[in-house]
Amino acid sequence: MGIKGGGNTTSLVGEDAPSLPTKLFSYNVGLFTDFQISSIMWIKAELSFSPKKYELTQPIKLIKNGILHVEEKNSYLTLPVLFTLKKGDNILNSFLSFGPEFSFLVSQDRTLKASSNGYELFANTYYDFETNAVDYGLALGGGFQTTRWIVDARFFLSLNPLYKGENALQMRYMNLFLNLGYVINYQKPTSYSRTNAWKRLKYKIKHIF
Repeated sequence: MGIKGGGNTTSLVGEDAPSLPTKLFSYNVGLFTDFQISSIMWIKAELSFSPKKYELTQPIKLIKNGILHVEEKNSYLTLPVLFTLKKGDNILNSFLSFGPEFSFLVSQDRTLKASSNGYELFANTYYDFETNAVDYGLALGGGFQTTRWIVDARFFLSLNPLYKGENALQMRYMNLFLNLGYVINYQKPTSYSRTNAWKRLKYKIKHIF
């Protein structure tokens, strides 16, 4: 078990995604734990608070010289469940992780500005989409781990539309993460057996707090 934190960038992909969105940096913090299921395979679960920020500028359809500017920050509780392949020794090992990630929206901050020929317009008329409360997708990453420290980079691609409704813009998240983690209760990898797996699970439960 351990704690982690780092930075992320957000891009938008999909049929209606802008060609040149501005990528904004944000952060993420959280907890993680892992459990050995074979000699080289682990399952790693995380719970993180992760704001995702982006901004875009696009023309307003049917409005001559109309321009809409959007700045949005959506904050999520994220729960990745990752299969992790590890290779190395007890001092330093490398790993590759992959698996599903689920996110739950906890707050939103949206700023809109719209104008045409120098005149300000009511921006909510042109961007009133409701954000989906739940997001999910696939995560893939890798990194290095010592007995106490973990450095990892991760790619996430959402499989769920960002906004609700048939008439909403069809866009999804694509994120890059760079994290640093600190291991609180490190245990040396063992030769795998059901007995060892059960002992490690009891150890994890006993040392959660």
